[in-house]
Amino acid sequence: MGREKVLKGSVLLFAMAAAGSFAGCASYEANTGRGNVTGYFIRTEMQDSDRALDSARAAGKDRQCPDEYKKAEAARDHAYDVYRACHTEEGVALAKEAQAQANALCPAQPVKAVPPPRDSLTIAPGSITKGQTATLTWNSENASNCSIKPDIGAVAQQGSMTVTPADNVTYTLTCSGEGGTALSAASVTVLAPAPEAPADKLFASPASVAKGEPVTLTWSSKNASNCQIDPGVGPVEPQGSMTVTPAASTTYTLTCSGEGGSAKSAANVNVAAPAAPTDTLTVSPESITKGDSATLSWSSTNATDCNIQPGIGKVPPQGSMAVLPAGGTTYTLTCNGPGGSATSSANVAVAAAAAKAAATKLCKPTVINIHFDTNKYDIKPEYHNELKQLADFLTEFPKATGTIEGYTDSVGNKAANMTLSQRRADSVRKYLIDKFGISPERVKAVGYGPNKPIADNKTRAGKEQNRRIESNFQCEEK
Repeated sequence: MGREKVLKGSVLLFAMAAAGSFAGCASYEANTGRGNVTGYFIRTEMQDSDRALDSARAAGKDRQCPDEYKKAEAARDHAYDVYRACHTEEGVALAKEAQAQANALCPAQPVKAVPPPRDSLTIAPGSITKGQTATLTWNSENASNCSIKPDIGAVAQQGSMTVTPADNVTYTLTCSGEGGTALSAASVTVLAPAPEAPADKLFASPASVAKGEPVTLTWSSKNASNCQIDPGVGPVEPQGSMTVTPAASTTYTLTCSGEGGSAKSAANVNVAAPAAPTDTLTVSPESITKGDSATLSWSSTNATDCNIQPGIGKVPPQGSMAVLPAGGTTYTLTCNGPGGSATSSANVAVAAAAAKAAATKLCKPTVINIHFDTNKYDIKPEYHNELKQLADFLTEFPKATGTIEGYTDSVGNKAANMTLSQRRADSVRKYLIDKFGISPERVKAVGYGPNKPIADNKTRAGKEQNRRIESNFQCEEK
């Protein structure tokens, strides 16, 4: 027991002496046995290489750069091999190299500087009228995505486009990339549109009239709230028509106004002086026997009223009538119109009546020499004396009664011919009553149309004979 204590103390003393000796010339530390080196102590540099590789592995460098890690690990193992071969200093030098390799594993790469994005946005023009367009133009650098707000969205990194904003707006361009985000903006002012200018048109129809005749003014306008026509008309609706009667040539002017200003248009009306009236008056025959009648015929132009004197008065602008002047007479026709008046005259001579001859006794069917125009039944003045002979007979024989008979040829519709013959017979009866005072109950009128022909209707002469008026009276003594 005492011997073992002596031996352990001797070993401890030797170790302490050796450690002191080692400390004086090199750095030693307890041997962990990592490099299969025998002994209690080992040079610190050898296990520094182990610690360097452990730190690199803990930092994940064995995975980040495995090839370099394996090289550093192999360099350490080789250092241990040399150290175990008792080449202490050479092994230590190799361990230091291995440690340096381990410490230098996976060097940090320099961080590449990423430039920040830049962008620019412009709009032209900067002020527009509502409804017009403006152009957005943009550029960017170091950007991968760009968008424009409002209402547009994603766009290319550079470009242009037209926009039609309804109101004032600020457009914003946002571009982003690895280096961050950039913003730029452009504003446009939207002005209310200017009111549209008024336009108007004025027409006069007809453009030329005689004095006193009417003219129609017609007009239209747009973008106008108030219109007026001068001269002499005043305010009117924005569109319409009206009649005017200018006293002289006139230029009518239409003026229309609205928010956008005013407009004018004109229409000329030429008023010609009214034409002077003309008239003519004739009498036929120009010489008659007292008690006979003559026919006045007249016509006029540009006249509104006419008058015949003496003894007649107002008459239409054209016409005819029978007169029974008691003596020679000058009839005067005066016609008036807008252009003045006209006068014409006609003379009729009246001879004293000869001793009255005995009236022809017409107490049997007798053809009256009267002819009518086609499809007419009015009695012409030239047949007055023919009918006067019949009236004289009826006056001479006041108890005579009978019929006026009308006939036609066979041409045309029979019903129409019956009607026409009746009207002609009625016309003769009325003439006897109105002109000569024959009592109506003494005279009848009957139309026979094509019935009872007195000649062949196949010939022109025969047809003319069949178109006739006959008197058929029964006579009694006075």
